[in-house]
Amino acid sequence: MPAHSVAITRNGESHGTFHVHERGEGGPARVGLVLAAYCALWREGLRIEEDPAGRFLPDLSLADPDGALRLWGECARPEIPRIRRVLEAHPWAEVLVVVEGPAEAASAVSFLGEIGEPARLAVVEVNRGLGKRFLPGLRSRNVLAATATEGRLALDWNGRPIETAVRTRRLEKVRA
Repeated sequence: MPAHSVAITRNGESHGTFHVHERGEGGPARVGLVLAAYCALWREGLRIEEDPAGRFLPDLSLADPDGALRLWGECARPEIPRIRRVLEAHPWAEVLVVVEGPAEAASAVSFLGEIGEPARLAVVEVNRGLGKRFLPGLRSRNVLAATATEGRLALDWNGRPIETAVRTRRLEKVRA
């Protein structure tokens, strides 16, 4: 499974170099979606393709200093059994599903509604086709600079500008 090295800068601050793999259904387009999600959702300690608990490999994760998983993020198509296992194994973790476009977001909201625990689940919507916009510039070594503002993400991907809206839907609010 091919991996891509990416040096990330967000709002002028270096975040280091990450390795993102072309795994799962999305292949190379998944790489772009994971990177955009990282930049849009960044919090101190957020990691790409690291599982502090060693049981599930999320696209994004965040753990407490004691190693307890606090955020588990999946890009593209989530699987109900997998999400249920994460929720059961990590009772304090928030689960985010990142999808492209309003139709996928509506589908994910419906899909996740079957799981329960709405306070711990959210769908993050970015522009449709965002992952594929990374493909023309994708190399083994890459540079990504991001500027994140409320509801918007501007990216410079190996010298190519990419922009997207970012909207988070908490299930408890959507289902009410």
